[in-house]
Amino acid sequence: MNEKKLNDMKEQMKNGTFKLPDGKAINVPNEQFAQIQEIINAADHYMNYDPKIVRMIEEEAKPFFNGQKTAKEAAKLIQNRATTYLNE
Repeated sequence: MNEKKLNDMKEQMKNGTFKLPDGKAINVPNEQFAQIQEIINAADHYMNYDPKIVRMIEEEAKPFFNGQKTAKEAAKLIQNRATTYLNE
């Protein structure tokens, strides 16, 4: 299921039909899709998720997809916010 969604998203980006909520089109290099695919393949079980963590990821990923931050910067912000939240 995740692989199909990832492939659909990749195809939409290639065709220019994938848009962010603000209507902007984005371009993600194939290398990053490969990294996401590796993560999906490495996942070996389902765990419940915390909607607050998911919201943090969504918020901090937007600047990355808009080209305003690097993946490393976005990941660090997500990690810091999640750690703070989990420690509270």
